[in-house]
Amino acid sequence: MDEKIRKYRILAGFSQSEVASKINICKQSYCNKENGITDFTKKETGKIYLLFKTKLPELKLEMLFNLN
Repeated sequence: MDEKIRKYRILAGFSQSEVASKINICKQSYCNKENGITDFTKKETGKIYLLFKTKLPELKLEMLFNLN
């Protein structure tokens, strides 16, 4: 995974632990997904987008994830 998720998470002011808790996964799973070891599910991508958008209203889903 590129640095987009990490970049926007930091801009939104969230820690990895906070995001993991909000999307109902453990911190280690979130870290693995943010680092590209495993993939986010579609459900997780939606939750992350909505969470980050609360702090970054200009954010678009395409800015976070490669939608192929």
